[in-house]
Amino acid sequence: MAAEKPPRNKEAKDKETVASAEGTAPASVRPAGAMKAMIAVAVVLLLEGGTIMGTMMLSGSPQESKGETIAADTQAALNKLVEVPLLKNKFDNQRTGRTYFYDTELVVTVAQKNLDKFNADLEANKVQVQVDIQTLFRMAEPSVFQEPTRATLTRQIKASLDKRFGNDSENQPVVHEVLIAKCLPYRADY
Repeated sequence: MAAEKPPRNKEAKDKETVASAEGTAPASVRPAGAMKAMIAVAVVLLLEGGTIMGTMMLSGSPQESKGETIAADTQAALNKLVEVPLLKNKFDNQRTGRTYFYDTELVVTVAQKNLDKFNADLEANKVQVQVDIQTLFRMAEPSVFQEPTRATLTRQIKASLDKRFGNDSENQPVVHEVLIAKCLPYRADY
């Protein structure tokens, strides 16, 4: 007995007829078209890869990198700013009619090259610096202490310190910046 083919139904035959009429290939012919597209893509990729490899071979090998040690910039190290505690004290103010004490901590920034000179001058004039700052606190209006950054008070202290410590050899102020690290008010009658 020979293997009999199952009878084709009318719907399958109609689908093949419609597919051939539309110009699309039947399912049995499609893999050949897809195969041609895959071969074309593979050929393009191989050509691109070959072009890149050929260019790299013709351009030669990369040059050697040479490491160099960078000499330390001594001038930059000397100009580096250093924070130096200036004083920590309680200063009073009676401008509102009541006595307020301000628990204060001041820090200044000084260039590294001026640090020794500043420390020596501060040690020699410590009481005078404290009296200058105490006078500023006593003369200050209450609104000065209400400023969020205390810019007025900072500027006045900086001017006082510039007058006291002067400029360095390059005609720059010895004290670069004044930082009010703490300035907490409290009433004296409590």
